[in-house]
Amino acid sequence: MMTSANLDRRSFELNLESSLVIYDPEVSKRLRGVQQGYLDRASRISLEEWVRRPAWKRLVENAVGLLAPLL
Repeated sequence: MMTSANLDRRSFELNLESSLVIYDPEVSKRLRGVQQGYLDRASRISLEEWVRRPAWKRLVENAVGLLAPLL
C-alpha cells in the first residue's frame, strides 16, 4: 500500500498528525484487519442525510471539534 505523509508545521502542530512506518508483515496484516472491521461496521449515508442531520447533532460535532486538540 502506498501512502503519503504531510511533513509541515500545520500538520504536526495544528492538526496533530503523526506517521508510523511498520515493516513487520504480521503487524501490518493485523492493522489492516482492524481497519477492515471499521469499514464492515460503518454505514454509508447520502449527502442529503448528512445535510438533514439535526441541529443539536451539528452543535455537538462542532463543540467536540473545538475541544479535540485539548484531549
